[in-house]
Amino acid sequence: MQLKTTMQELERQLSDLQSTYDKDKALWEGKCQFLENQKENYKRDLIESQRKFEITLEQLQKRGNSAQDKYEYNQNAMMKVIENKYKNQIKEMLESHQCLQSEVTSKGKRLEEENKRLA
Repeated sequence: MQLKTTMQELERQLSDLQSTYDKDKALWEGKCQFLENQKENYKRDLIESQRKFEITLEQLQKRGNSAQDKYEYNQNAMMKVIENKYKNQIKEMLESHQCLQSEVTSKGKRLEEENKRLA
């Protein structure tokens, strides 16, 4: 009888331990599953953040290139304006020089003729 009572007590303890083990096992499995889900979520978030960073970086590079292109365009336009200004000045100076040269030439011819007449 005493062995039977001891056996029942041991079976009850085994049952309690098994119950406690099952509860702990379920709890730890839930915790592990939760942590695995968190890990996957963080991986997706990281990938998304990297993608957004790359897009932002590309946009900044495009803006930088756009600003640089705009600056170069403005510089080229300014250079063309200055170049045209000086070309016009050179053209006016050449015309003025040609005018003076033709005046001097005609004055020289006139003086030669006058000199021939007087001599």
